[in-house]
Amino acid sequence: MVVDLELAHKKNDFEDMTEQSARKQKRKRPGAAFVPIDNLRYIRRYELQQIVPLCDTAVWEMEHRGEFPRRVYLSPRCVAWKYSEIEAWLDQRRRDSHEGRVGPIQPPRRCEP
Repeated sequence: MVVDLELAHKKNDFEDMTEQSARKQKRKRPGAAFVPIDNLRYIRRYELQQIVPLCDTAVWEMEHRGEFPRRVYLSPRCVAWKYSEIEAWLDQRRRDSHEGRVGPIQPPRRCEP
């Protein structure tokens, strides 16, 4: 009988732990940066890298050449991109790629060979 009570307590403790973790998951707001209206949503660098797998340097160079949506400075050290502009850029890249207009990007030569 003592063993059964111990098992019952362990089982109850386990159930309590799983309920607590479920409550914590509900409290966490996955995608807290998401705003229902896409044209108002801004994404930070981490989210941008999830959507567009380019390194920071490539994004920066493409921005300065006018080939990528410009970043918005939210503060001196915080930048974001407008989500709707990123989606439109991706859609355009897909269309261009299917039509054969987008190929590997060749960096400009800095010196003569």
